[in-house]
Amino acid sequence: MTIGITLAPLLSLRIAHDYYDPAAVPIAFEPTPETAAALRRGCCRLRVTQDVAEIYAQMPFGAPPALDPAAPALVTFRLGLRDPDFALVTEPDWGAESARDALSLGPGGLDPQGSLPSARGRTLPVVARRGRVMLQAAVAGGRMALRALGADPADDPAWSAPLPPGKHSHLDLAADEVPEGTYRLEVDDQPLCDLILSDEPPARLYGLVTVPLAGATPVGPRETPRTLTVRFRARAPRWRYVLQSRSAARDLGAAAISAPDPLRFAAPRKAMRNGRTVWLCESAGPIPLALRPAPARRIALTLPAEAGPPRQLPQPGPANTALEQGPNGPEAWSTIYVTV
Repeated sequence: MTIGITLAPLLSLRIAHDYYDPAAVPIAFEPTPETAAALRRGCCRLRVTQDVAEIYAQMPFGAPPALDPAAPALVTFRLGLRDPDFALVTEPDWGAESARDALSLGPGGLDPQGSLPSARGRTLPVVARRGRVMLQAAVAGGRMALRALGADPADDPAWSAPLPPGKHSHLDLAADEVPEGTYRLEVDDQPLCDLILSDEPPARLYGLVTVPLAGATPVGPRETPRTLTVRFRARAPRWRYVLQSRSAARDLGAAAISAPDPLRFAAPRKAMRNGRTVWLCESAGPIPLALRPAPARRIALTLPAEAGPPRQLPQPGPANTALEQGPNGPEAWSTIYVTV
């Protein structure tokens, strides 16, 4: 006897970024091995493309929509990084900035509108499973443990070892000692820090996205499945144009930068850069970066005593952006050199 099978949409995960074109976002969903195996056991099918991961529930033809009892309560996807520039143009406004930081979003990051906004996430260090985890404080003795983030405190930790007497600043993990995942590092049940253990180096793993499936109900093929979007914002540094003159005698102090509202630039001020006199034109506030700036956001330079239309200025990219120490701490600046 042949039994027909229906695939019913269950969940759709998408990636959106203010900087990139939709087809150019350089990260992609990659199910963890545990998630892929759990979906198979729960009679679910997974389809992953560049920026979309879709989960379908497998049901006998004509059966009412219902999720298989063996389906996992949570599914976890890695955000595989294909371009290191992603970290340079992404606004990590949920925590400290570092090339080794990773985004970790869990069930607590869901909002009623069905999105995972980056502002509700936080950065966690990515640590290779064969390597060292640095402690944040000197610890004299005690017992160190790694506990799966969100696990019941009554459960046994994923890893535990005594610390020798005296100050100790690191621990070594064997490659297969603890599976990949998100953990809390503890000493004598006191939390020290949260981290992601991964087989991939931080340059290839931006983070983990964990989404609950428990309670989800498959929908008919003509209905729209539950859709969640992992949203990233474009970094918004302050912009600085450095105007250099081909003639040492030329004064660019009267130059002016025009831009549509709300982009505003201060009048040029003289400065010395690399032993040369230059004029700095700085934005009044932060301006989001964009892979393809809209025509309405054109920025023009008008030079004194120069005939013709204003010159269109280039807009910054990842290579132009860096952190600088400001009066209130590190600030992101994009510096563009222009020779006239």
